[in-house]
Amino acid sequence: MQSLIYHLASVSRSARERSRQAINDLLADQLIDPTETAGWTDYLLQDEILYAHVLEPKNQAVFLRSSAVSMLRSLLMADRYGYFFLTDEDLRKIIDKIALLVLLEKDTRGFVGRQGWAHMFYELPSLFNELTERNELLRGDHIFMMTVLLERYRRLKTPLEMGEQNEVADYLARLMKRHRLYQDYFLMELRDWRQWLDQQENVVNEGDWHLFFNYQRLMNALLITKDLPLKVASEIYKKEI
Repeated sequence: MQSLIYHLASVSRSARERSRQAINDLLADQLIDPTETAGWTDYLLQDEILYAHVLEPKNQAVFLRSSAVSMLRSLLMADRYGYFFLTDEDLRKIIDKIALLVLLEKDTRGFVGRQGWAHMFYELPSLFNELTERNELLRGDHIFMMTVLLERYRRLKTPLEMGEQNEVADYLARLMKRHRLYQDYFLMELRDWRQWLDQQENVVNEGDWHLFFNYQRLMNALLITKDLPLKVASEIYKKEI
């Protein structure tokens, strides 16, 4: 078990992927007990794991952070499908710590040569997507998570162009489908985002342009996402097409 967790931080793509798959297989086949899954969750939530070198734009620790987020999603899913080891306090802790990671994360790289996928801004909304399935969470929890992700996304001055926008769009569409409140709140955020972009007058470098192109990629991804609420699709189509 320690070896599997250790190799989640490896710069070797195959070592990380095999470790992730092995852990997922153990969870799927129920070969570990709830006490162990709780221990794994606590381990992955440690600051030294989840925030390792997070303030550096590019670093090898991104593979550890990405693997940790991916495994937390697997553990959340395992809990939902029968392990039942997470308490309400555990869920709050996960939400708070992942929200902080979203705000701190600077590494937007997708595929990194022979080292494989970093993909932090794919793994983060994927975990949020799993949290949309938690009926015990309050609407305020979901509004909080949506706000954190959207506000961070719109300020990124590096490109998201390797599928991240599709995962963000899928998360948003799935959440908005649950209740009209989330649709109305997203539209409010969207209008504020547009106004903010209109105020970006001094577009003088590559980073400034990424603010606009990341926005466009997300709007396009939303329009092709299954089950996007009609009034949201109409608002995007009216302004962007």
